Amino acid sequence: MSDPEAESRLPRRTLLSYAVANVGYGMIDLPLSVLLIFFYVNVVKLAPHLVAIGLLIGRTWDAVTDPTMGYISDRTRSVLGRRRPYFLVTAVPLGISFFMLWHPVAPNHPFASFVIAHMALYTMLTLFLVPYGSLSAELSLDYDERTRIQGYRESAHIIGLIIGALSPLIVDRFDSIRTGYSVLGAIFGAAMTIGVLVAFFGVRENPAFQRKRSVGPWRGIKLVASNRYFLRLLATFALASIAGIMPGNLAPFALRYWLKAGEQNFTFVLLAYLGTAICAIPLWVRLGSRIGKERAYLTAFLWSAVALATVYFLRPGSFIPLAALFSFAGAAYGAHWMLPVSILADIIDYDELRSGERREGAYFGIWTFVLKVTVAGGAAIVPFMLSKIGFVPDQEQSEHTILWMRVLMAWIPSALYLVAAFSLLRFPFTRDTHREVQQTLRQRNASTE
Repeated sequence: MSDPEAESRLPRRTLLSYAVANVGYGMIDLPLSVLLIFFYVNVVKLAPHLVAIGLLIGRTWDAVTDPTMGYISDRTRSVLGRRRPYFLVTAVPLGISFFMLWHPVAPNHPFASFVIAHMALYTMLTLFLVPYGSLSAELSLDYDERTRIQGYRESAHIIGLIIGALSPLIVDRFDSIRTGYSVLGAIFGAAMTIGVLVAFFGVRENPAFQRKRSVGPWRGIKLVASNRYFLRLLATFALASIAGIMPGNLAPFALRYWLKAGEQNFTFVLLAYLGTAICAIPLWVRLGSRIGKERAYLTAFLWSAVALATVYFLRPGSFIPLAALFSFAGAAYGAHWMLPVSILADIIDYDELRSGERREGAYFGIWTFVLKVTVAGGAAIVPFMLSKIGFVPDQEQSEHTILWMRVLMAWIPSALYLVAAFSLLRFPFTRDTHREVQQTLRQRNASTE
């Protein structure tokens, strides 16, 4: 295996080719995270609790497919590598299944249409995202270069989200709102397909990682389950993901019924949030290099907790303070996604020390599953809570409903970020720990050559 200290920085062309798939993913991610519940509740008129049940059904399916895909990806042997074959296989089905989600195949049976399209899309996302994430940990073994890789990847994702923020403008161009969402599904689905194909043709894998299997499935599971660094990082990430997804799913409802902001203002607020986020990415990359990734990650939690807690005090019509506060909050967004994945890549080196093989797929399979569960769980909480607080679609909401909408969007996520920050205090896997792991790996590899 190559010496990480001897590795040069990756060519920008490689980084851009790898990251471009995340532009397409960002484009579909924003409608999935922000508009999907709104579409099925307000447009399709599916009961909120049925939307929540449909989301949870998909996550139950992911409990099987995500870890399984990680295991399969680790053991794939081909001239294309372990990860890239799945880029080619999933490119077109990803676009088609995303379109199906916004163009119900059985309008008279909206719940069945939702469940079928939702499960089809997330199955294809599993087949792509697990190998895609795993590849990010293999492109470099260097502590700081991995943060740079994730910086490119997350910047691409935010660019996709910015494009996705234009979704309401696309939908509004059509007399029929259903037609607008169908066109949205077709355009963004095609962009996802193109991005995956660019990554397939533009990135190569390290053939040295395709070594013979030395760890059986059950021992592999035990090794992952006993990796204290991974378990602590995973729990922290899960809390932060729930904290991050709740405000996003509540935003369309809050902006319409509480803050009285029109759809164009909603788009502007999203652009302010994401514009700040992409500008801040280089700063988080530098901060992670200077003070350590785990401390930079903790800083992002505290930043988000303060920003979200302040959202509670916004008043209807206060558009300038709203945009300013969302812009301030957006500065921490990219850190929540790039820093933990960069830390995870370092922890996988520790697993190699214990297992004797590169098992990125095993870890990213679990990571992707937990990501989907927390995102869906945070999203599923929203329609359930909307029902509990007395929300009625297309009507003025009561003071009681507005009060609890503010609490759900501001104080509860803020509290979750504080708990996540506490869990990250004195995180034991630091730059020095990683350096010791790499030195031991180099010594062991030298002795076996």
